[in-house]
Amino acid sequence: MSLLDYLVVLAVLAIALTALAILGLRRLAVLRRDIQLLDQRLDHLQSAVDAVISGASGMDRRTGRLEQRVQEILVRVDNMAEASQAARPYDDAIRLGRQGASAQRLVDELGLSRSEADLLIMLHARQERDA
Repeated sequence: MSLLDYLVVLAVLAIALTALAILGLRRLAVLRRDIQLLDQRLDHLQSAVDAVISGASGMDRRTGRLEQRVQEILVRVDNMAEASQAARPYDDAIRLGRQGASAQRLVDELGLSRSEADLLIMLHARQERDA
């Protein structure tokens, strides 16, 4: 092979390497752009995750307050139920007193003390007379 043949081969190799370098640089530019887009998407997703975490934290506090409020309401309902049960003999006594029952009947049937029965008869039997 002559010197001219070596120079031709060398020139072809130089052109091929230059073409490969240009293609590599183009691919590198595309990859850098893709990385930049992925970084932007990652930032957006991080912001979304932060917002969800913040909202969940607030939701947790609100849920805790609601659970506490529900407990308070349940206690009040239980207290009202107990008060209603405790008032039931008096409701029945008032009804019987208005119907003309004696104080002794209230003591015997409803378990009221004699003074409670006398007071209920006095108050409610009188209401019926006054009405």
